[in-house]
This record gives sequence, structure tokens and C-alpha cells, in this order.
Amino acid sequence: MKKRAYERIPSDVKVDFFCSNAMYTGTLKNVSKRGMCIDTDTCFPLKSEFEVRIPFNNEVIEVPVKVRRLIKTDDYYRGIGVELVNSHDKYHEFVSSLMWNHFNGVQTQD
Repeated sequence: MKKRAYERIPSDVKVDFFCSNAMYTGTLKNVSKRGMCIDTDTCFPLKSEFEVRIPFNNEVIEVPVKVRRLIKTDDYYRGIGVELVNSHDKYHEFVSSLMWNHFNGVQTQD
């Protein structure tokens, strides 16, 4: 069994992303230091790179990502796995806060 390079932290944070000249919504299902899984049934990006907008500490951080895989359940595409295009300090701060909350049993919902 292949072990993942980075630990995944469960999440339930609502996000937006811009695709084909329109804004769409999704929910982060899990995050890691290098990427995230976004549940969405509204749109799948036609471009392989785009920005995800994440609410964090009373601001919105814009994280450039690229699509790594489409997530399919039965015959329905329900999400996308994305990877950071480059290092992003605010995103790493966001992941660290989720990790701290997860391991300390703190329930959060943005």
C-alpha cells in the first residue's frame, strides 16, 4: 500500500473558485500541505490551473492550484483533487490551524 507524502486533515470549509469566467462553490473535504480535495457538483474546471478562494482569519486567501485528479463515485463526478502550484504562506498557516484544531478536538466551521 502506497503511503501519502503528506497527512490529510479533514475539513468542511466552503470555498469559491473561478472557472470559465464564472465563480463556483465547493467544500474542502480534506487538506494537506501540498493540496486539497474539493467537493463540488457545480463545475469542474476546464483549465488545469486556477485559484481557490479560502476564507481564513477574516480574510480570503487566493491559492493557485492545478488539477491532479477527478473524483468519481459510481457514475457521478463529485469532486477534484488539486495540488498547490507553488508554496503559499497563508495557505500553510490555514493548514496548520486545521491541523491544530483536528488534533486538539476543536470543532470549526467557516
